[in-house]
Amino acid sequence: MRDFLNEEVSPYLLDPKFRHRYKQYFLQAFLAFVAMAIILLFVESLSSAAIAAGLGSSVVGIFINPNGATARLRAMVGGHTMALLLGSVFSFILFAGSIETFTVDHSQFHALIMVLSVGLLFLVMAITDTDHPPAASIIIGMASRE
Repeated sequence: MRDFLNEEVSPYLLDPKFRHRYKQYFLQAFLAFVAMAIILLFVESLSSAAIAAGLGSSVVGIFINPNGATARLRAMVGGHTMALLLGSVFSFILFAGSIETFTVDHSQFHALIMVLSVGLLFLVMAITDTDHPPAASIIIGMASRE
């Protein structure tokens, strides 16, 4: 526990490694900027802020901690693919005919369905070893359809 606290509660405002690796830090930030610019400028289907937030979180995860568990290719592609597939299913369920008129009158039901979609996404990602938390934003964006 003491080692954990010593590592997490640092007296430094800046990362001590920054002085020696400042070029790497700036390169990572620039690459993250370029990746987000490509996503936000050239993909016109990003109508929801939740989807943009999920993609932005993924970009940050890749460039800040490229060796992290959520930056693995399997986690990135698999997590977002699962979110897109499940989001499509839940979007179809929520906005198909008579159900849509019901959810307009009962916003709590709509919120519960979105919560269910996120819970199911986490279960599927855990089962398939595609854990990628930012994918939750994708499924919420698809199921909200604002």
